Formats: sequence, structure tokens, C-alpha cells
Amino acid sequence: MSDAVLEVRDLRIGFGARTAVDGVDFAVRPGEVLGIIGESGSGKSSVALAALRMLPATGRVTGGAVLLRGTDIAALSENELRDLRGGEIGLVFQDPMSSLNPMLSIGRHLDEALRAHDKGSAAERRTRATELLELVGIPDPERRLRERPHRLSGGQRQRVMIALALAAEPAVLFADEPTTALDATTAVGVLALLKRVARELDTAVVLITHDIGVVAATCERVVVMRTGRVVEHGAVEDVLLRPQHPYTQGLLAAVPRLDTPLPKLSGVDRSTEPLLEVSGLSKTYRGRHGQRFTVLDDVSLSVRPGETLGIVGESGSGKSTLARAVAGAHAATAGALRFRGEELTRKRSAQLRRAIQLVFQDPYASLHPRMRIGTALEEPLRAHGLRDRRARADRVAELLREVGLDPEVSRRRPAEFSGGQRQRIGIARALATEPDLLICDEPVSSLDVSVQARILDLLVELRERLGLTMLFISHDLAVVRQVSHRIAVLYSGSLMELGPAGALTARPLHPYTVTLLSAAPSPDPSADRRPEELLLRGEANGQPARGTGCPFANRCPIGPVVRDDRGICRDRRPELSEHEPGRFAACHFAGSLTRPMTEESA
Repeated sequence: MSDAVLEVRDLRIGFGARTAVDGVDFAVRPGEVLGIIGESGSGKSSVALAALRMLPATGRVTGGAVLLRGTDIAALSENELRDLRGGEIGLVFQDPMSSLNPMLSIGRHLDEALRAHDKGSAAERRTRATELLELVGIPDPERRLRERPHRLSGGQRQRVMIALALAAEPAVLFADEPTTALDATTAVGVLALLKRVARELDTAVVLITHDIGVVAATCERVVVMRTGRVVEHGAVEDVLLRPQHPYTQGLLAAVPRLDTPLPKLSGVDRSTEPLLEVSGLSKTYRGRHGQRFTVLDDVSLSVRPGETLGIVGESGSGKSTLARAVAGAHAATAGALRFRGEELTRKRSAQLRRAIQLVFQDPYASLHPRMRIGTALEEPLRAHGLRDRRARADRVAELLREVGLDPEVSRRRPAEFSGGQRQRIGIARALATEPDLLICDEPVSSLDVSVQARILDLLVELRERLGLTMLFISHDLAVVRQVSHRIAVLYSGSLMELGPAGALTARPLHPYTVTLLSAAPSPDPSADRRPEELLLRGEANGQPARGTGCPFANRCPIGPVVRDDRGICRDRRPELSEHEPGRFAACHFAGSLTRPMTEESA
């Protein structure tokens, strides 16, 4: 590609005896957004590090070349390399908080980046820093320059990272999983910013991600990597709509989608008494200076035997706090919890502790790294009175078979398993006490999409076979829809909408649900993208005092921010009320903003 600003030619990277990247070729032009997609271990991030000569000490380029405007990066001197990093090539990492110094103001970060590349006097650098924050869409940039990173939201911190990467006006910008740690509604704005950077600054953007929806929404061309090799490469429309390689086809098939028919789930008898009842549950924390933070506000819902209730919301919505309150890890400030009609208190009987179990997001963090898997699975059995060693060993073998693992693996330690296998072990441990209610808190969010699909299938199979009741918590509506009978949507501690999974995702009643659905990335590059008017204004800033109006009012696309005649949204808090049989929403104008979908999807 003669007009390419960056070319990767037959690149090979090794880590010791292991080949991590094997013969990768691609090029990117000025103003183009190129996507590199692959699962964990595909080598996609190593390519970016090689382009900046930032591979860890154990890694080295064993063949091929990375050319910037025809110059081999491997031939650059240390001085030239310093000019390259943050100069000709910028890099945006996944987690902005780990890349920003918590002790330095945003202005100091930007000043250091500009000073490193001789960008004028102190006054000129200050002016340029303000311009950069304006460019990346941060409101009130003069004030933000004086603030430290912890005062900014996750989306704003990622915008600061992009501003830092653009400080020296690079020719190429690598963005390595820039939206993975962000909520869907926030990620949309960051991806739109990257497209604008490419278009307006003529910067070549290389977007590295595991998310096909991100590539479909943002990129013009895509490179698909698997175990260090490129398996497919071409225009996004060709690769994602007409994939040729079985691996690409498999990735696309595994992506949960909102526009596919709902999976057939076994029915729930609505005439039975609820297994779990949550009534007016609230949770308030007190800050160091006496201020009160409400993370759950008057939440009421119920779950019947054999049902999966999906709980969805962004960071700070209160969904994990609700899970911990039900599990007994947190005491509620107000309200009541009932299980089989019996009121749950913080101090629970052994029988109740056995009946409610948790599956965590990060299985590695919840397993002792030095403890064999068999011992980890025996712990809850021993804690709940199973004294016989032979009986415990038999139960461990049974649990491993139940989650699709060979009992022989019981002698291994957590580090010897993949992420998906560790999550199966986490599920097995939760099943050890034969619970009635399984609380799954983001159980697949850290897994690759193909592994995620298998874990979701396992959870559905276990529920059907063992008669389990589940609370399934996630930030991803497409994932929740796949496994749930009903869905509850939380925002800033309040319940916004509750209803059957198909109806809620096909014909949402609450405008917040509409924005979540519109922000969900689709793997189809030809799909209608979210209209501009549905972009949320700002980010959630915590819960207002009870009675001061709708908690969503200041971000609502049909609320008082855009409609002067809707002051009621600020003045009077809407109650959760039934608008259709079995469908509830807390909105004065429920159903007035819709996202129509095909009936078969519902």
C-alpha cells in the first residue's frame, strides 16, 4: 500500500521458545480506522507494543519489520525512539486510571506530554492543553485542567488519555481495548471520538479489541487474528457480513445479539409464591465528611422458583449492591428481604446460607492460587457438615462432571486452567451446597466471546436440570436477554423498568432502557447506528435526594434538558407502575421513546 503511513510486514514475535505473533501483515493509511480483533492470546496487543518497541524483556521481534513512513522502527536510535513514542505514534491503553498519576492534575499530565515534545512556552502549552480537552469533548476544560483523575468519570478519563496521545499530533494512534472498561453508553462517545480524530486530524487509527461490535461501528477495514496469525483481512462489510474463515464465522455466531429470536426457556409458574421477595430495599453509605450516598433506593421485585431474573445497569447502578444484600454480605439500610416467605436478616441460619450462593465475576480472584481445585470444592461441603472424606471426594467428582470438567482435574491449581474453566469451577463451588437461588454477578464479562457463549449455555442447562432460580447480573443487555425470563433495569440505585425479556428489549417503556439498547454494539456493520439524539448527556453523578424528581432527568433524551414542557421530571419522582400486564416502568412519559424491533426477536 504505497500511501500507507504504517506498514507491518511479516512480523514475528517470540516470548522465550513460544511464538506469539507469526507472519502478520497489514498497512494503515492516514485518516483510516483499522481494527485488529482477536481473543485473549491472539497476539493483537503484542503487535502494538512491537510498533513502539515496548515489548517486555521476555519478548523480542524475531522477524519481519514495522515501517513508519517507510522507515524501519527497529533501526531507530534511542533519541529517535523517544521522539517516536508519544510523538509520531500515540498509544491509548485499556485502563486510564492505571495510566494516570493520581497525584497530578489533568493540566500537569498534558503539560508534561507537551513539554516532552517541545510544544512552546508555558502559556502556549496551557492554551494547547485547553484545546486538547475541548477537542476530545470534555466540558468546562479550564476547570478540568485543575482537577485530579479521581474527580473524572471513567469516560472522561479515557478522553484525557486520548488527549494525551494526541498532544504531539501523531501520525498513528494505537487504541488498545479503549472501551473495554467503559459502560456501553460511555463507550459510544469514545468510539465516535476516535472516528472524528481519524477524519478531522487525518490520523491513522489502529483499534485493537476483542469486541466485534466495536469494529463494526468504528472501522473501515479489519484484521482477524488467532494464535498469532492473521486468519482474515479485508473491508469490515466483507469480513463481518461474508466471513470466509471458520474462526471468524465462529466468533460471529457466538456474539449475543438483540435482533435474534429469543432462546426457548422453560416456563415459570406465575401462580406459585415467589422464592425471593425484595420490598423497598435501600442502602445508604456515609462519606468521610458526613455526606450520605444512596446506592439503592426503594427497590422492590420478586423471583419465582425456576425463574431467571436479569438485573442490568451501568457502573454505579446498584446491581452488585443488590446482589450482596440478597446474599447477606451487606445489611440494607431500609426495606425487607424474604426467602420462601421467611424474612432474611444479616445473621442467617446455616440452612439459608446453603440455599443462596454466589458466582463471581473473576473466578481467579475467588480461588486460592495455592489450593488444589478439589480442596477448594470440598471447603463448602466441610463447612456445611459433610464430614466423611470419601463422600466429599465423590461429591467433588460429581460437581466437576456437572459443569463439564473431568474429575481428574481436581488435583490441579487455578493457574493451570483457562478463564472459562476457572469460571466452571466457580460455578461448581456455588453448586456444592445444592442451593435454591444462584446469584451470578457479571459471570461472563471477563471472558472471550466464544467462552462466554459456552458458560451461558451451561448456566441455562444447569437451571433446567437442577431446577435452580437465578439472579443474573450484567451490564450487557444482549447477554442478559439470552438467559433471562424477565429483566430489571437499574439506574443510579433506582428501578427504572421491569418486564419480560422479549417485550422489554423489543418495545422498551423507559427512555433509559432505550438508550442502553441503542448503545449495545451490533456485529452487523450495516445495522442502523444509534441516532444522535439518543446520546446520553454527561454521565451518572449519583442519586439525588428522594422526592427531588426522576434520577434520570438530567440525562434523559426526552426529559427537561431537551423539552422545556417537562419540568415534572425534575419536580416529581415517578413511581414504578404497571403500564401493560407484567410490565412496569418509573417514567412520567413511559413508552413515548421507542426502539422498534422485529416481532420474531421478541
